[in-house]
Amino acid sequence: MNSKYSYAELLFARPSALEGAASPMDLSGSLFSEYNDALSGEQADTLALASDWRAVGDELRIVMRQFAAEHRLSIPDEPANKQL
Repeated sequence: MNSKYSYAELLFARPSALEGAASPMDLSGSLFSEYNDALSGEQADTLALASDWRAVGDELRIVMRQFAAEHRLSIPDEPANKQL
């Protein structure tokens, strides 16, 4: 995936630089107990499912471009209204 966004980290909080530097000393594992919260389990599932399908679409686009390049085919550009 060539994106700044990692789909697998959707519900995990990103630690600060200071927390990252302190993590080797955190033997109890209490430093990184935070997650990105959803309003409900249903919302978390919906966000995760949408993220999964977005990742599938991104991978398909990559493979289609590679296939087209190998076989000298042209594929249409992505739509201008792509949502992130």
